[in-house]
Amino acid sequence: MKTKLLIPAVLAIVLPQLALPAMAARPAKNENLLGVSAPPSSTPDRKIKIGPDTKKVNVQAGEIVRFDVGDKTFSWKFDDFGKVSVFDLNEIAPPGVLDHSVKVYVAKNPRTPGL
Repeated sequence: MKTKLLIPAVLAIVLPQLALPAMAARPAKNENLLGVSAPPSSTPDRKIKIGPDTKKVNVQAGEIVRFDVGDKTFSWKFDDFGKVSVFDLNEIAPPGVLDHSVKVYVAKNPRTPGL
């Protein structure tokens, strides 16, 4: 058997298998595992101002947070099932609101033990 043909064939089989755990770590956006958009009429538990130097924010599972970015705002109710603990705010922000990456760290809610 020719080695030149064997190596690409083995790589074609092995490499996709190595990527599976990484793909499984991030749920699909449509599964709502990050939470849901809160209606503008909802009362937020907290308001967080996002400035040009903001690199990270800390929130709590089950919390409704209003994000103020310049003259734009959006609200989000964070998932309380504990499936995702860190993600980029750009994943939930409306298009064009953020111009840089902001990491969201979601802490478990002490009022919901076991989650």
